[in-house]
Amino acid sequence: MLVGNDTLSLGYVARAFYADALTQLGAIPGWAPLILGGTPFLEALSAGDALYFPSTALLLLFEPYRALGWKLVIHVVAAGFFMFGWIRALGGSRFAALVAGTGYMLAPFFVSLVNPGHDGKMFVTALAPLLFWIVERHFKNPSIRSICGISLVVALIIYTTHFQMAYFLFGAVGAFAIFRAVEFWLSKDLDLSSSNRRRTAGSRFLTFIVGALLGLGIAAVQFFPAANYVTEDSRRIQTTREAAGEASREWSSSWSLHPEEVMSLVIPEFVGGNVDSTDWTTQTYWGRNVFKHNHEYIGILLLLLSFVSFVGGTARPALRWFFAGLGATGLLFTLGTHTPLWSLFYELVPGIELFRAPSQVIFLVGFSVVTLAAFGVDRILVTKQEGVGWRAVERVLWVGTGCLGLLLLLASTGVLTAVWTTVLYSDITPERQEILQNSLPFLVRGAGIVFLFSMATSGMTWLLRRGYIGSVGWLTGLLILISADALRIDKPYVNTMDFEQWAAPTENIQAILQREQGNPEPYRLLSFRQRSQDVAPALHGIELAAGHHPNDLSRYRELIGMTGSSEPRNLYENSNIRRLLNVRYIFGRLGDGRFYTRPAMLSSSCKTVDPLKPIFSDPASASPPRG
Repeated sequence: MLVGNDTLSLGYVARAFYADALTQLGAIPGWAPLILGGTPFLEALSAGDALYFPSTALLLLFEPYRALGWKLVIHVVAAGFFMFGWIRALGGSRFAALVAGTGYMLAPFFVSLVNPGHDGKMFVTALAPLLFWIVERHFKNPSIRSICGISLVVALIIYTTHFQMAYFLFGAVGAFAIFRAVEFWLSKDLDLSSSNRRRTAGSRFLTFIVGALLGLGIAAVQFFPAANYVTEDSRRIQTTREAAGEASREWSSSWSLHPEEVMSLVIPEFVGGNVDSTDWTTQTYWGRNVFKHNHEYIGILLLLLSFVSFVGGTARPALRWFFAGLGATGLLFTLGTHTPLWSLFYELVPGIELFRAPSQVIFLVGFSVVTLAAFGVDRILVTKQEGVGWRAVERVLWVGTGCLGLLLLLASTGVLTAVWTTVLYSDITPERQEILQNSLPFLVRGAGIVFLFSMATSGMTWLLRRGYIGSVGWLTGLLILISADALRIDKPYVNTMDFEQWAAPTENIQAILQREQGNPEPYRLLSFRQRSQDVAPALHGIELAAGHHPNDLSRYRELIGMTGSSEPRNLYENSNIRRLLNVRYIFGRLGDGRFYTRPAMLSSSCKTVDPLKPIFSDPASASPPRG
């Protein structure tokens, strides 16, 4: 089973419940009763991508834990093919498309999402080049087929249910469609009058809009109930009510990138991580977020090649500048309040107050960089054929290599981090400062690796220019370097575990299941484990009074006294609410260590792990814990 934080905390439970409903009932459930008293199934996105066809098909074909892994693998591979098709649609060579497809499918900003279990983000990232590809084909040769293609892909993206990522992708594609319409209108290559070009450009843009709206209609069964729920009944309305003005602006900017993460786009080991699977990611994160479970690295060689794309050449210069602008805008957005532009984004972009984690937009930055890198590959290959323009190409590569060499020198002498924590991160805490000092060897090693990769690429290009290697040899070497650079960063974020061992019921759970066997009466369990965020009992069909859900009912949260990811205070302190919710069992090490059913009262301090060997106690004989 692939390890994913969200998969282990809720993802598997929700998908297993959905798979059981499909196979046993033959229908999509209307209610998910297992966690936090129950939630609407489709409206609350209780199984996330429940109506997303690839996910549902895999759930019907495999055990849920295998389906959860295979859908990620399939989307990684598909992303490469979609990027290949997108570059070919732009007129790029097969060599350029192969480099772009390989770089995109292996890019850490994409693959590292396996570790946090962010499958929805991976789906949207994989489908992004497909949507751009179909829109480009539509503007070149509009037809019923292209309109249907747009509508189907738009619907697929909505069915991933990662509406935030979909929102930004649709915005980027909409901007691209406007760009292509204007480009078509102003084109001098078409044998049409100005008025005819304007009408043709307008008709292609309008049919693009029709396709997009048809896609929304296809996905309406998922989108509109969820949109209504999130604005009327979801826990998120608490956040919206409680945050206003500057507080709301800060909330929307939370989990943004910081300058340290941006430097990690160049030296990926720079800011470290919190993934205990390899030396440089094991509790080495010293940045400003609470923790770091994924990586935004795109690839140093792809970044260099994107700069090469602007050296000479006449292939679609406006398009290159469009994606440079899209990438730059996306990067500024990911930085949140670190730039003065965040206030502009917040005021002008509709719906920003509903979202947080602007760092998610890094996928558009990566998409833009990879697209430009493909143009860079073709720039080098065309230069090889024509024999002119080498000086400018090599200047970009060697200057980039020189800058990386300078960073290596500054990192190895300690100057880089000293200046950084003085100028850019002067409020770093002593604890984070200590982590930084302990992580310096990894930082220096990373700087050395990217310098060597850049040196190798520049050297291969020099050999290509002088005829020591051919285009195929250069391409092969480039693919090896790009893959090695990506895979070394991907590796810590892709791990497996034994599913049977993880899913095995504890003694407490076994005891409850045995005790309730054959009893038709409903009941709930209150678990203190994981600050009452525990969902493991739901694996075995036990309904929970608390637990974790990103989109649960706001009114229920108010009833149990739960805010955000805090603990349900009312369930600890109010026996009437526990009785109302039919809480029959409680997991917690109480005053005498026994396992209680319906205790008369609970101490607010009793919030630790459940005992290893449960002892059942009748309410009459269970003396309440002291304290």
